[in-house]
Amino acid sequence: IGQRRPLPPQLTRRLRCLSVPEVAILQAAMLRILDGAEPAPALDGAVQQCLFADAYLAGLDRPLRSDFQSLLTLLQIWPLAAGHGSRFVRLAPAEQDAVLWSWQRSRWELLRQGLQGLKALCTLAHYQDERSFKAIGYSGPLVGT
Repeated sequence: IGQRRPLPPQLTRRLRCLSVPEVAILQAAMLRILDGAEPAPALDGAVQQCLFADAYLAGLDRPLRSDFQSLLTLLQIWPLAAGHGSRFVRLAPAEQDAVLWSWQRSRWELLRQGLQGLKALCTLAHYQDERSFKAIGYSGPLVGT
């Protein structure tokens, strides 16, 4: 069973929308969804991406935030129902990948759409970060130049 890393204080002190348990789920999902991205979010535990996602979610209407928080809760407990024997944040990376793949291939549209939304937020959070620009050949915004 995977070991859950404690969330760094520079992340938990700055949360505006998500609870500490919710951001732990988001962090675990981000690290799997963004595996292979450059620079590697795992280098800092995806702290910047989690902070961006939290701030983004804080700007949404309450019903949308609530839906996303419910999605994180579902992701956390889904492995128990699917026979993995542990919550999402405590699974090994390969088992987390299996859970995410099961959602992508699910016959239930809700799971497929939930994963699409989660992936979209993760990629938005990563590629808005200036540290990712070089890896994709982006010279940055032209605003103000």
